[in-house]
Amino acid sequence: DALRAAPYLAYFWETPPMDDDGRAVEALQLTDIVLGAEPRHDGAKAVAIAAHESLLAATENFWEQAWLKRSIAKLNRP
Repeated sequence: DALRAAPYLAYFWETPPMDDDGRAVEALQLTDIVLGAEPRHDGAKAVAIAAHESLLAATENFWEQAWLKRSIAKLNRP
């Protein structure tokens, strides 16, 4: 439920940058729930962008990079 997931976003927003311990993927799972219910939720968008950027920095796979860059661009749209 999006309303129950939204408060957990604060954990990702207020803690140090995401690293390779799975926090980025976990953050994306939560933001997918919130953005599915509230597509303009600024906090969820910010966390999703940070998670995508973290994954982008950690990969050398061309196709994964392209997918992550496209996802970031979509999240940055008004």
